[in-house]
Amino acid sequence: MERLWTGARWAEGPVWFGDLRSLIFSDIPNDRLPRWSEETGEVSVFRSPSRNANGNTRDRQGRLITCEHRSRRVTRTEIDGTVTVLIDAFEGRRLNAPNDVAFSPDYRRLYVVDTGASHKRGHPRRIHVFEVIDGRRLGELSVFHDFGDASAGGSRGGRARGGDRPCACAAWPGVDRAGCSRSRG
Repeated sequence: MERLWTGARWAEGPVWFGDLRSLIFSDIPNDRLPRWSEETGEVSVFRSPSRNANGNTRDRQGRLITCEHRSRRVTRTEIDGTVTVLIDAFEGRRLNAPNDVAFSPDYRRLYVVDTGASHKRGHPRRIHVFEVIDGRRLGELSVFHDFGDASAGGSRGGRARGGDRPCACAAWPGVDRAGCSRSRG
């Protein structure tokens, strides 16, 4: 493993932008989305504030899809940098704490993990699934899986693939610094 950077307090949600040769990830308590450049090895701020962004992915058009803890919503960063809200409520109630997001391999479904444990015990923990219509808009929302009532705790971390090199960002309770690394070779 090669350490890329150590300036985060709690890094999660790495997503590789091959066309930009960059890794964007979340630094949740510092309320920012850092961007590591493969070309320079430098880290800059992609977006701040990030509303305590957590999980990230890309859609087929190359736009960043982000789970925002503080605003309790899932957003899309457009190519021009504007932010569009994709979802912030389900069945008339605000999301608890969107934690992670991923597309099905065929990009026909968008999965959003909503973890109640981050905000309040007893809140439901679910994986929501949206149909993606025409590759451009979200359709029906349903519950893919319900984990039951929330309980606090658990490991935190994520993985992304950067070309043929896996990348990882992680933090654990009680650790005051976190970092990102990739395998050598």
